[in-house]
Amino acid sequence: MRIDTLLESHSMTLLDKVLLTTVALVTLVLLPVTVIAAYAVDHLPVPTVEGAHLAWGEATSSTTTVHAEVALDNRLPSWLTAGVVDVDAAINFFDVEAASLTLADTDIPRGKSTVHLAASLQHADFILWWPRFVNEGEQLKIRIQPRARLLGVSISPSLPDLEMVVPIPIMLHLSSDKPLTLGFDGSSPLEILANPADHIKVSPPQPDRPLVTLESWELHWGEVSTDETEILGTLVVQNETSIPLPVQGIRLGLDMNEVSLTKMAMLTSTQTFLDGGERAFLSFNARVDNSRLVAWWASHLQHQENTRIRLSLGLTVALPSTSVFGLVFPLELALPLVPAFECDLTTDIMGVANYKIDEALGKAAGPEPEAARLTCVGQ
Repeated sequence: MRIDTLLESHSMTLLDKVLLTTVALVTLVLLPVTVIAAYAVDHLPVPTVEGAHLAWGEATSSTTTVHAEVALDNRLPSWLTAGVVDVDAAINFFDVEAASLTLADTDIPRGKSTVHLAASLQHADFILWWPRFVNEGEQLKIRIQPRARLLGVSISPSLPDLEMVVPIPIMLHLSSDKPLTLGFDGSSPLEILANPADHIKVSPPQPDRPLVTLESWELHWGEVSTDETEILGTLVVQNETSIPLPVQGIRLGLDMNEVSLTKMAMLTSTQTFLDGGERAFLSFNARVDNSRLVAWWASHLQHQENTRIRLSLGLTVALPSTSVFGLVFPLELALPLVPAFECDLTTDIMGVANYKIDEALGKAAGPEPEAARLTCVGQ
């Protein structure tokens, strides 16, 4: 039905007629603009991405800057280069948008040029994707989604969505099956009693008076939420004496770039003593406030994706009051089962991302960079 026919209807009020006329006029004005924009997108030589390079910038305790240098080839007519192109690239960790590089309403010169984009990566977002990272085996899944619009209409970008996986193996090598025997040196019982810590020896060589042998140990992640993360551990210990050794507790020290995650652990084994000559599995756990993990993540980026992991493990046992090396008083001993275990963790998130960008543009050369490297020394 024609608009003038509708306007002649006696059942319509004056206000209805004014509104209908307004809608019709707006439609008649906007429709050609939309059609022209869509036609332009289909027929104009749109700008293309010739190259892109990502890099970390300034890192603070709360944010890290992400820089992007993007090489463009703008073939638009010279009269159509002012503020007609919008570009953004969302960087997602799993399904969490970590940062968004944006180029909005920008004058891009005709021909080849390089533009700089920057965005802030919020460290507080770490706790939103951390549970997924732990539950998926310490694999950080990253997606970069470039989008472009010309005259407000989406255009196909030169770069497709980029997906990559960067392992961050925090717990991968926090274990050992290298036996260590702890005990006392050859000093007299009175000398040992006066200052036991000064006389504790760790093999090799074998102590003169062996107490326990740590056959193996390992740590792994337990339950994880956005508030806290559980660390689970197991010790396999052999009592080298002929009498029971009551187990008082476990000490776990774990630092990452000098950010202390935990210093104590809770013994969860039902067994609380080791019979003479007995081999036992001792389990324990510790809970980490995720705010400490956020602080570590910030430090990892501040150190250009490098982390020094330091771990120590200790077992506290009680010697009874009789028949142990001639000692006649109860004695609580803090045994340093793993006095020093260190790992250097290096990741290359930006290196992998830049390789994927070059690969998508047909410019990749050589093998893909190593996403992560972990080197451990100690027991």
